[in-house]
Amino acid sequence: ESVGNTFQKAKDTVGEKIDTARNAVDLKRRQVSNAVDAGRAAAQQARVELEQRIAETKAAYKES
Repeated sequence: ESVGNTFQKAKDTVGEKIDTARNAVDLKRRQVSNAVDAGRAAAQQARVELEQRIAETKAAYKES
């Protein structure tokens, strides 16, 4: 096997490993982004529910 072939195989192997690492990083980035979006949605829903409970409590105090 020539030096050129050995070098090309090594280069291909490194390239594949870099691609695999990039794909893994991209997957993790998407997972984190999805988790952040879900957290924001949950926080917004909790806020709506809390504001509704506060309004109900205020209304109950006004009635009494």
